Amino acid sequence: RVFNLGPKAVGEPLLTTGGASVGVLDQRKVTDYLDADRQLRDQIIAAFGVPPAKLGIIESGNIGGGTAEGQDKTFRVNTIIPIANLILEKLNFHLLMRGFGIADWHLEFAEIDFRDSKVVEEIRQIRLNSGAYTVNRWRAEIGEPPIDGGDDAILLDRQGPVFWADMATMSKATIAYRTAPLTAAGVNGYVPGVPDAELDPAPDPVAPVPDGRPQPQGPEDKPGLAGDAAQGEPPEELWDELYRQCLNEALARM
Repeated sequence: RVFNLGPKAVGEPLLTTGGASVGVLDQRKVTDYLDADRQLRDQIIAAFGVPPAKLGIIESGNIGGGTAEGQDKTFRVNTIIPIANLILEKLNFHLLMRGFGIADWHLEFAEIDFRDSKVVEEIRQIRLNSGAYTVNRWRAEIGEPPIDGGDDAILLDRQGPVFWADMATMSKATIAYRTAPLTAAGVNGYVPGVPDAELDPAPDPVAPVPDGRPQPQGPEDKPGLAGDAAQGEPPEELWDELYRQCLNEALARM
């Protein structure tokens, strides 16, 4: 008798021929046997083009194994699509061309989305926040009726939602907000994003004198510079007055 394994081996003598002996397998050999078994398993599933994750073989931390979604795409591209194309080729030739004489149409299999529902909703949420989707388009995909105002695309960031139709105004306001400290300090001569008509005209570098003749001003003819009439560092009271004047002018422009 052969294949006396498991419960069937109870009470059955084990007969050998040719002087063979039976002994307990060494513990070190058990590991080698299991490694060889896994290697043979991988060779079999590789021959059929099936990734480990499709058979429920989850190997965490395996470098190069990829995620379950990546293995699913590999399975579709390398295994399913080639077989599907072989079947479609026969159907198109025998059914369309020979059967009905149709040469300008061809059959295709519908693509089924097997992605996780959470992944699909997260992708929709990203598209909605970036303005690629509208609320009504999202609701149409999940079978819900449209709502009022749902056809307007928005951009959702940390500061809140903004309609894409107002993006030009939002851009100008952002530039004005970023440059407000420089404007208050008198570095900028204007406030970005605000029409020029609302600002005071910039002072003319060549100002007229009482007799009507323009008097040029040198680049060093400023308080505290070499061309200043004070010739040297102005007093502290003058610096306070200049700072107050620049601040008032900047606030008036804003």
